[in-house]
Amino acid sequence: MPSPSRDADNYSFDGFTWPRFTQVPNETFEELMPRLSGAAFKVLMAIAHRVLYYGREEGYAPVGYAEIVAMTGLHKDSVRRAVKECLDIGCIEVIEDYDASRSLSRMYGLKFAPGYGPENTRRRPDTDSESHDPHDS
Repeated sequence: MPSPSRDADNYSFDGFTWPRFTQVPNETFEELMPRLSGAAFKVLMAIAHRVLYYGREEGYAPVGYAEIVAMTGLHKDSVRRAVKECLDIGCIEVIEDYDASRSLSRMYGLKFAPGYGPENTRRRPDTDSESHDPHDS
């Protein structure tokens, strides 16, 4: 993926491709977008993209601080404040904590409601008709 440039004067978006997309839960737009700052919303979208697109099979694709900086184009201080805002409101969580002995930075992921999340949404062939969500239609 090419690195985004912050120089808006020299950039022109070519348009969206189809059908490559990341399904984002409706709560993101209905509950969180009006409450989060612009920077925090960008951070949430970066983490959501990483988890919901790249981790869709495993349900696990934590994203680190440096990657959030690169994905959002935000300054590291803005990312630090935005991550704290997302943690405080409860839309993301720490998946792996900092471990200097393993050179592991703190990793973040989406916080799923109890009973939801990738491990709870896998449909088995024998339960497809029983677990139909009317909002999926």
